[in-house]
Amino acid sequence: MIEGNEVVVRGNPGLLRIMLRNLIENAVNHTPSGTVVQTNVANEQGAGCLSVSDNGPGIPEQEREKVMERFYRPLGTQASGSGLGLSIVKQIAEIHAAALRIVSPDVGNGLRVEVIFSAPNAKKP
Repeated sequence: MIEGNEVVVRGNPGLLRIMLRNLIENAVNHTPSGTVVQTNVANEQGAGCLSVSDNGPGIPEQEREKVMERFYRPLGTQASGSGLGLSIVKQIAEIHAAALRIVSPDVGNGLRVEVIFSAPNAKKP
């Protein structure tokens, strides 16, 4: 919900913290040293949009749905981990009726993961 210039998201604070931590840790752990990681919260047509972007190597478009599956790790992944980070983010987004998108950044290389929370007056399916 947008209140003045603020974006307010109603939900479970603990789960939302885990979501943000996983997004930032993924960006930091799966990109080379010196990569810039940027977080942003914005109003997207009355809905809150949280995004975490980096300027690392990115994820090929054909792999983007797969990386949200539990235990999936793309071939050649150098960073340690179990392949659960984005699947946890996806589950938390679903609990909060939010959409999860993995896209290329507007400029340059890298990856942007967006969580779009439903507008407060949006009809639920």
